[in-house]
Amino acid sequence: MLFDTREPVVGDIARVYLLQRVLSLSNTETKVLDVGCGTGDLWRPVLGKCNFELWGIDIDSRSIKVAQQRIGNRARLEVANIYDLSRVFPAAFFDLVVSTQVFYRLKRLRNGFEEINQVLKPEGRLLFTIGLTKYRPDKKFLSKWREYFREKLKVLISERAYYRKYDEVELSTLLQQAGFEVQDSRFYTIHPLKEIHNKIISAQNKNRMLKRWWELEEELRQDDNFKLYGKPYCLSLYVEAVKRG
Repeated sequence: MLFDTREPVVGDIARVYLLQRVLSLSNTETKVLDVGCGTGDLWRPVLGKCNFELWGIDIDSRSIKVAQQRIGNRARLEVANIYDLSRVFPAAFFDLVVSTQVFYRLKRLRNGFEEINQVLKPEGRLLFTIGLTKYRPDKKFLSKWREYFREKLKVLISERAYYRKYDEVELSTLLQQAGFEVQDSRFYTIHPLKEIHNKIISAQNKNRMLKRWWELEEELRQDDNFKLYGKPYCLSLYVEAVKRG
């Protein structure tokens, strides 16, 4: 069952699924870390249902200040880099580590996964969503030029501006190399539905329509043709991995 929100939800079904999983896996003793928490928007829809201990890190101090105003009394937040997790937190400290739409911006993703592994308890879980650019053909002339210059100027691009295209096989390989075993991966957030939801549906109907969208995507995921041909229409991939003991 979808959670209720006080504000219209911007459509990202992968993020909705991640939140549902966190709620289902947690209890009062569960320690959860959000890597790249930004302004804390991920947690606002479920703050009343959070029965776990929540931490959040982000490299942007301005975002952390906003997050402290929004969810500061429900979470411990600080400015930190994913590559420094093992120095910021004790080893084997967290039960769950989550992240949404962050990992495709990391230049050293395997190192990031290794740092997460260090702070997770044995059998702890990493849950994340990542934007899918790998499967979406881009035929627009300007976009192709942007891609060309991005490749040529990589040396000059900061980590914040960087992004990398991945598919589920590459991510699974990186996770295995960092000491994880992938338990689940799901393609979500069908592009036409997201466009309609965010640009056309009225604000008062967004949450109601999101529930129907969620149900439709769950149904589509079971269709054999969609499993074969649906990837190019999806904007997000959800991945759940367990730390090997």
